[in-house]
Amino acid sequence: MLSLAAHSLGVRATGYQRSLRSIATVISGNKMSKMVRERLKKEVEKMTNQFSGFRPGLVVLQVGDRDDSNLYISTKLKAAAEIGIEAKHIRLPNTTTQDEVLHSIISVNENVCVHGLIVQLPLDSTNRIDTELITNTVSPQKDIDGLSCINAGKLSRGDLNDCFIPCTPNGCMELIRQTGSSTLGTLGTLGILRTFRLLGTLRILRTFRTLGTLGILRTFRKLGPLAKLRTFRTLGTLGTLFHSLKAVDASPGDKR
Repeated sequence: MLSLAAHSLGVRATGYQRSLRSIATVISGNKMSKMVRERLKKEVEKMTNQFSGFRPGLVVLQVGDRDDSNLYISTKLKAAAEIGIEAKHIRLPNTTTQDEVLHSIISVNENVCVHGLIVQLPLDSTNRIDTELITNTVSPQKDIDGLSCINAGKLSRGDLNDCFIPCTPNGCMELIRQTGSSTLGTLGTLGILRTFRLLGTLRILRTFRTLGTLGILRTFRKLGPLAKLRTFRTLGTLGTLFHSLKAVDASPGDKR
């Protein structure tokens, strides 16, 4: 009986995967990126015209001099400049202490000319630094990476209009919206996890794991059709989710 049920479930899962492949849509990330940047550029221009002397400010705080971090930061600074954001890069030496990093963050928090703060991870210091303490010291109103416990908590409750959403899942959601499909419900949990893994966003996956599986499912239920969630639950969503997270954790070479 159990083997028959397992076979039946396997057939259903295979059929469902085939149906997904048959309706797959190729999405151009580069094209979408240009569209988003053009839209943001117009929004920044509108703000600067409306408020004389105003310009959005961004600070990227880095500890150490890792090559991969330097590459990510240069990309962020270039994108910010393209849309009219005044971006500043603060690089602290790899001998920086935790107190010195906290002092820099508090200084940026209190700077009214800065509206967003990114702490580039990992913190490459010869001294021990508590990463969670650092990310939670960033003002929630400036935590555009969405890594503080306040923003993460709001995200887990599904308060998507009252928090900063981590960039990669937010980007995935934007791509789905542009196809005209129902957000998240169309691709389902497994598709999003595959996308994260391909993008190498181990840090984002760990962030979602800390929010708890139930929090993720609540968010999916709010954004997508409940019937599709039930389908994924039947196929073993929870087991797949934990298995995927463990597989990504175990994958070598991803240091982000």
